[in-house]
Amino acid sequence: MEDELKSRSRKEANKFKSLSFNLTLWFLLLSLLPLIIVAWFSYQQAEQSLVDAAEEELTQSSLLSVQSIENWFNYRMVDLNVKAESINARLMLDSLAKGKVQSRKTLQDYVSSYDWAKRVDGLQNDLIVLSRQYDYINDIFLIDSEGDILYSVISSDAKGKNVFSSELVDSKFSQSLKVTMDTGLARFSGLEHSPLSQGKITGFISALVLDEFGSPIGTYVIELRFEKIFNMLHSTISEPSSLTHYIIGKDGFLRAPIKENWEEVLKRQIQTKAFVDWQEKNFNVGKTTENSIAHEYIGPANEEVIGLNHVVKLANVEWLLISEINTEEALSASEWLKKVMFILVLLTVLGVLFASVIIARKITRPVIKLADASRKVAAGEELTRVEVKEDNEIGLLANAFNQMLDAKARDEEALRAANSQVMEALGSLEEQKFALDQHAIVALTDLKGTITYANDKFAEISGYSIKELMGKNHRILNSGYHSSDFFTQMYRSISKGNVWHGEICNRNKQGGIYWVDTTIIALKDARNLPKSYIAIRADITERKRQELEVKEALTLMNATLESTDNGILVTSCEGEILRTNSQFSNLWGVTKELLNKGVNDRVILKQVQRQLKEPIAFIQRVNVLYKEQALEAFDILEFLDGRVFERTSSPMKIDGEYFGRVWSFRDVTEQTETQSALLRAKEEAELATKVKSEFLASMSHEIRTPMNGVIGMLGLLSNSKLTEYQNRRVNIAQSSAQSLLSLINDILDYTKIDAGKLELEEIDFNLRGMLGEFAEGIAHQAQNNKLELILDLKGVEESMVKGDPGRLRQALTNLTGNAIKFTKQGEVVVRAKLTPAEQGKWLFTCSVTDTGIGIPSGKIDGLFHSFSQVDASTTRKYGGTGLGLAIVKRVSQLMGGDVTVSSVEGVGSCFEIKVILGKSERSTLVVPKVDIHELNLLVVDDNATNREVIREQLELWGATVVEARSGQQALDICAQRYLEPETPAFDVAFLDMQMAEMDGAELGQKLRSDPRTGAIKLVMMTSMSQMGDASFFAKLGFSAYFPKPTTTSDLFDALNVVAEGGEALSNANPLVTHHYLEALNLDRNLSEPNWSLNARILLVEDNYVNQLVAVGILEDFNLDVVVAENGIQALSKIKNAVRSPFDLVLMDCLMPEMDGYQATREIRAGHGGDINKEITIIAMTANAMMGDREKCIDAGMDDYLPKPIDPDKLRDKLMKWLPKEKVEELVETKTGEEVLEALPENESTVNTAEPECLSIAETKPNEVDLSVWDKDALLKRSMGKDSLFNAIISLFLQDMPKRIEDLSEAVENKEIDKIRHISHTIKGVAANLGGGRLQANSATIEEAAKHNDFDTIEEEILQLQHSYDELIQVVKSHSVPLEPEVPADCASDQLISKSLADISEKLGEGSYIDVDEYVHLKKVTDEPELQARFDSLLQHLADFEHEEAVSCISELSIYLVDTDSIQAKGIVNG
Repeated sequence: MEDELKSRSRKEANKFKSLSFNLTLWFLLLSLLPLIIVAWFSYQQAEQSLVDAAEEELTQSSLLSVQSIENWFNYRMVDLNVKAESINARLMLDSLAKGKVQSRKTLQDYVSSYDWAKRVDGLQNDLIVLSRQYDYINDIFLIDSEGDILYSVISSDAKGKNVFSSELVDSKFSQSLKVTMDTGLARFSGLEHSPLSQGKITGFISALVLDEFGSPIGTYVIELRFEKIFNMLHSTISEPSSLTHYIIGKDGFLRAPIKENWEEVLKRQIQTKAFVDWQEKNFNVGKTTENSIAHEYIGPANEEVIGLNHVVKLANVEWLLISEINTEEALSASEWLKKVMFILVLLTVLGVLFASVIIARKITRPVIKLADASRKVAAGEELTRVEVKEDNEIGLLANAFNQMLDAKARDEEALRAANSQVMEALGSLEEQKFALDQHAIVALTDLKGTITYANDKFAEISGYSIKELMGKNHRILNSGYHSSDFFTQMYRSISKGNVWHGEICNRNKQGGIYWVDTTIIALKDARNLPKSYIAIRADITERKRQELEVKEALTLMNATLESTDNGILVTSCEGEILRTNSQFSNLWGVTKELLNKGVNDRVILKQVQRQLKEPIAFIQRVNVLYKEQALEAFDILEFLDGRVFERTSSPMKIDGEYFGRVWSFRDVTEQTETQSALLRAKEEAELATKVKSEFLASMSHEIRTPMNGVIGMLGLLSNSKLTEYQNRRVNIAQSSAQSLLSLINDILDYTKIDAGKLELEEIDFNLRGMLGEFAEGIAHQAQNNKLELILDLKGVEESMVKGDPGRLRQALTNLTGNAIKFTKQGEVVVRAKLTPAEQGKWLFTCSVTDTGIGIPSGKIDGLFHSFSQVDASTTRKYGGTGLGLAIVKRVSQLMGGDVTVSSVEGVGSCFEIKVILGKSERSTLVVPKVDIHELNLLVVDDNATNREVIREQLELWGATVVEARSGQQALDICAQRYLEPETPAFDVAFLDMQMAEMDGAELGQKLRSDPRTGAIKLVMMTSMSQMGDASFFAKLGFSAYFPKPTTTSDLFDALNVVAEGGEALSNANPLVTHHYLEALNLDRNLSEPNWSLNARILLVEDNYVNQLVAVGILEDFNLDVVVAENGIQALSKIKNAVRSPFDLVLMDCLMPEMDGYQATREIRAGHGGDINKEITIIAMTANAMMGDREKCIDAGMDDYLPKPIDPDKLRDKLMKWLPKEKVEELVETKTGEEVLEALPENESTVNTAEPECLSIAETKPNEVDLSVWDKDALLKRSMGKDSLFNAIISLFLQDMPKRIEDLSEAVENKEIDKIRHISHTIKGVAANLGGGRLQANSATIEEAAKHNDFDTIEEEILQLQHSYDELIQVVKSHSVPLEPEVPADCASDQLISKSLADISEKLGEGSYIDVDEYVHLKKVTDEPELQARFDSLLQHLADFEHEEAVSCISELSIYLVDTDSIQAKGIVNG
């Protein structure tokens, strides 16, 4: 042992793994890493600056060279055209051509003849003078239309040759001349070794010579020298710079020399990366780029250079001018910086190394002493205390080590006692194992199914010995009876740690078949993962044999059943269908799928009883026959359609034991014709019902319109000056109208469902969050009835799903509201579960269980019928239309599921809804942010269901949970744990406030005052309706409290804050509450505008009303905005905004002169300035049709904003696209702490994400609100400013009459483009003003104009005129609404508290609430936030938004409890 410790000591002393080495290494890393990063960044910046300087030098030099060459060549082309058009050239060429023809000599002979010399004499002086005067002219030629060279100033060899002869036809000169003759255009041949000048490098420019009638008679050709102009390329370069310019053609060959080396011209081909990239990028697509940016590459001399290129355009020829400078020369200054930085880093390394060695030794020497002492203890040597003088953590460690030595002796004695107890426990365990082996078949396997243990019972039934079974896989017993999917599902279940139970058919060693009832349990390791499996089985072979005999008997019975004309049904004693014959299906019209074996006969009873005249008596008779097992029955069944059946029912016995019943039905109807007639009548009635439903659904807008008119006029009337008596009557009328509209909406909702016209959303939503909000919103109703509302979400482990959250919440609200309404005491449990379904979907199952009055069994079948309740007395007592459950059923069926109910009268009911939801890619597993696997939690609640739900949820997340049903039991458990040192103490305790004998507050006080339990963090769970005092709970020692029902978010947030114990817990004053947690989450999600303070916006809009709205909103955002009325003005303003460029453009799409699409294309093309080519452009249009998004993208716009302009949506777009606020601006406006918070985590991080897809506006033309004037919408767009509001109305009244008149004229003249443009403008203005009906009419006309549908236009123009007249009338009668009367003095706390209780009670009963009775709540407090909550409550009540009012009261209650102000305490105590 001692040698082993010494060996281990030597290994631990490895210097490369020592603490001293690691400290030194980390000191070096932490000090050098920032220095190296800064040095590297500085070097890169310096290098980039040098590259930029080189690029500037190259650009200036190359541009000057390009301009010089192009200007020089352009002058030569002017000279050529002037000379070609001169009379002298025309006369001379015409004379020589005629002389050649008249002489009848060969061309060569003629140019040497006297006639030729005579004709040129006197006419050639001008050409000779020109060639001598300009040094760039090598020669001048006159060539007739046949290509014969009739004259040359210099070259006598060239005269008499034909340019299209075999000698010259392949030259560029000949090819260029042919193009000139064919097209009449002056051309440049490019450079070549001249075929007419002894191979000199020259180029030819040619132009046609025309006679006095304009007909071509030949060409005038000038042969140019380029040596002088090309030598200018190097004249601007100072010595000894490596800067050089050279020119290459499209073929890559040099056209101008590199460093004046003319030997390489037209011989050396350049294939640098810069030229290849330019060649691929330009000539492969047929489009040239005039210049490029500088970049580095290997130059012609195989050296690294920095180069850029420019295109040189000489008439029809394009060359590439490349300017290069040696990279080493350009970046020479950066080498000095590199050396300085290297020396600095080296000196830092030496300094840090010295300091770190000193510090490391000071730390490690005491540690070495402790290590030596530890080895001695481990080796069993004499215990010696360690003396360390340091007064730091090392000293504390030494003291702890010495204390450990003292405790070691005590622990050894305790260990011997514990070992004795373990041995006794092992003996007891062995006895239990022996008992289990005598009764059951037991086997243990590893995770792969390999048998590691088997008892004698296993060996006996399998035929294998235990030795043969060891090490074998369970597959040796596979009989082949079960499919592979059966075992896959089994393994999938047990591998997750679940208990699996089922029946398995195995084959023994002799080949015989046996059946076992099997339970498989996973044995888990410390990580809570399966490490092996234990299978406990019971032999059921005999039972299976008996079942087989019964099956064979039923097969024989089947042949008998099918041979009779009677309809036969055989059921078990529980009502399970065992067998039917075909005649039964035919008689009752029940599909065979509903008659499969195993289906309960209650499934078909619902369908069967609807056909009978007395269904209740039928069901009651069936129930009696099932209860009276020996009873035989015969009776007559009368159908609604006139049929008559004989029914016979007899008990079925096997071996004298009652097994079920046999039912026989025989059709004894004599009048089949009457039956057919009644059937046809039934079908016609169903068709009429469907037509009625479709009619009602299609009439939804027509029904709502007059109601909206009534409500709108009542609203206008209420804003006028009325007496108190009149105002009260108007308010009652408004409340009644709103109630009637709500009822109509419910009925129309149902008819839409009934007609199949209800469309469901398919969006991502947080399922747990939705359920939590739903529970919080309805909890107040439950607590008003003194019920316990429990939300169980442990079966929902996914955060996000896809579906329609609104319809799902509507269904759950109906079910839970009914449960609360019909339950007087006890509890309502909402239990949700999410399980995998087919095709990658989720099956969402939610049950609502209550302890209410229950439902009689005879009333269940008709419960989901429209306008149906249990009986009339229920309707009078509880209220309601009877549509709620019918809508729930239809909605659940539309979502791929159904709703079922089970109930016991006087005990309670359970409604279960199942729907199919889609899987979301954004979903994650629902687990707390803190690791709670190590937490020990205590849950104290006198409600068993609530305890069970909280415990199972916390255990699902990995915590260890202990329950207590009372305060005293909780104290006893804590005391017992204190006496057991090996059992960890509780970390957090969840306490219910309302418990018998000892409530949560008293329990918390006792736990906090006891030193044994004082460290436990306490969380109070209290009813939402109980207004307590946050300070009161804080003084008792509670860390947090939240309301019931307990939601996932409350558990999440409470555990995250309380268990973590960080800044969030310390900032909670006086403690963590539901309100504080919501505010904490809200703070994380709030985003303030972070655009630059100097941001400028260009608004492009032709309509004055739209301009006014947009400018008002943007100025409210403190943004600088400039207006342009069309695309042409926009281009001009963008181009001229040089000193203060725009950051973003809001572009209307349809405008006169130039629309937004064309303006965007012009900007992207650079016509608004190169600096603005990438400016952000957001489309603004009233169109919301498919295809508009693609059109905006194709035009080059970045995003899409629908009209009318919504300030919130505009703000979101601006936050996304405007440049972010710079650090310098932040420093000017914020404190140092705020600056640090505003800075990004990594300054080098750049958002490189693609812009998000453009979204089409949510409102389509046929979905516009058809109210005459939506005044609230206009108030929102005007940002609540009266001046802007009135200015928009004024502009509308001034501008719109002319628009309407122009539209009428355009319709009369059938000017389709004008109709489309004007109707689009009217649509946008009406949308901004809130004129929904006028907007819809103009949108219809615009759409019809796009399809040239004049019939629709002429029909709709009358409706538009009517809508316009209505809107004008309402707008002109506009007056500023009177402010509501507010009491002068604040209401008393007692009156406020009583009013809240009264409102809550009336909401729970569904009673009418007159808002005027609570006018005193308009003046509750001087605290703005609290008064705003009361104002919101009154507004919800006035609008008959009762569900929102309930939620508002809940939030108000929480706020009052959480707020520590005197006013809030007074209301709570009142």
